[in-house]
Amino acid sequence: MTNDLRIRKLTDGENMRLMGFEQADTEAMREAGLSISTIFHSAGDSIVTTDLVGIMGMLIGADTTKSIDDYVDKLTHEKGGLGKYYDK
Repeated sequence: MTNDLRIRKLTDGENMRLMGFEQADTEAMREAGLSISTIFHSAGDSIVTTDLVGIMGMLIGADTTKSIDDYVDKLTHEKGGLGKYYDK
């Protein structure tokens, strides 16, 4: 059985967007002189902001679905976003 799948690693910017950061945040980290491994480490040490918003919304009884959906849409469709992978 042959599998012709190509596996690639995510970039530092893609990892940051998955954690809820905007492209400008990643660019600011690069401009500040942070290494790629430090940016990866920062993404790994963060909490997914949309998850936190959802949890807090559930605790106080607020419906946060629209705000989360809007934010995710913004992150996936900004320049360099992950939308190109999800819009297929």
